[in-house]
Amino acid sequence: MGWLEFIASIVNSLAWPGALVIVFLLLKDHIHKLPDYIKSFRYKDLVEITFQDKVQALKHEAESAGVELPVPLPSGLAGLLDIDGHKYNSVYLLAWKEIEARLDSLAEKHSLTGPMPTSRIIYKLSETGVISDADARALNEFREIRDMVVHSPLYRMDAEQARTVLKIAAGLISKLDEKL
Repeated sequence: MGWLEFIASIVNSLAWPGALVIVFLLLKDHIHKLPDYIKSFRYKDLVEITFQDKVQALKHEAESAGVELPVPLPSGLAGLLDIDGHKYNSVYLLAWKEIEARLDSLAEKHSLTGPMPTSRIIYKLSETGVISDADARALNEFREIRDMVVHSPLYRMDAEQARTVLKIAAGLISKLDEKL
């Protein structure tokens, strides 16, 4: 074995571990959140990652907050389930847009001034007693899934999840409208 063959064999044996180290270094700030989203992981045969059903966690938080399911959908959400089947993630974003509009209106009504991220608005509304802690947890769970839908190409919602999300959104919107 010559030097060239020796170097080639070392590079060959270090390629996968090196690639994993590089991926880890690139994602180190986000890796601590993975256990919240991964249901199972398999390595042999094929790499397979199954994500937990965050919609069910949202449903639990919404029910804990007293959101009644099912409720009639408000006009802004009506008809969203008629969209093409592979675009259910957009249903989530449209539902979130309706919730976010209510949160902005509540913030304005209660003189929470200045530009704030939605998470801060939820916190301030909860802190001042405008919404309950349970409502804040449900809204934050909805917001976290919104972040996954927007930022993770792996997260895909199916028709049943979209229906559940719309019912939860309608319930949250109804509760927020009561405060307006």
